[in-house]
This record gives sequence, C-alpha cells and structure tokens, in this order.
Amino acid sequence: LETIVRTNMSTIFTQAQLGFYADPDLNGFVEGLEYSSILDKRTTPVCIRLDGAKYPLDASIWSHITPPNHYNCRSVLMPITMMDEWKKSTRKYNSTQLPHKGFGKEGFPDAYMPTEKKEKK
Repeated sequence: LETIVRTNMSTIFTQAQLGFYADPDLNGFVEGLEYSSILDKRTTPVCIRLDGAKYPLDASIWSHITPPNHYNCRSVLMPITMMDEWKKSTRKYNSTQLPHKGFGKEGFPDAYMPTEKKEKK
C-alpha cells in the first residue's frame, strides 16, 4: 500500500508542477524541463538513462517519460528557465530504457527511438 501511495503522490506532484510551468501568466518563463534522477544503487536503468535529458516544455516526449516511470520512482522534473543556457537533448532510447508497463503514454515517439540499420544487399 505504501508503494502505491508514494507513486500516486509523485504523479500528483509532477502533474501540478507541469500545470504551473505551463501557466500563461508566466509568459514563457519556463522554457524546458530537465529529467533529474537520484543516482544510487536503487536507481533503475530507465532513470539512469533519462537522467539529465532536456527538452522544451511542450515536447511530445514528456507525455511518455514524465515521472514516475515505475513504482517507487524518485525522479523529478527540474524547470529550465529563460535565464538558463541549455541545449535540447538528442539522445535516443531503446525499448529497455522506456518507462515500465503502466507508466507513461503508450506509443513512444519515433523521433526519440534509434533508427534501424538496414542490411545492404
């Protein structure tokens, strides 16, 4: 029960953050988000790979990787403001680095997946 409550509280917190960051009254002050994971022996491969990823606030990827991405996820989204210098991440994710089943939106965007190498004939 504790795991479910903790995970649901994380979802509520993150969704409240996103609503605040996207508020029109902020006049675009928050430009992007950075995925921030607690890196220790309990960190999952999903969160290790996502740690440090930076994308614009309105990027489609956020509907797929917004924390929590598994039960007991401790990751958060940090705002990137118009006062920060930053560069959008270009990393690609494979199927083992995606949120666990039941977390994140299904149908991960192709733009963030590696392109398959085609064999030459």
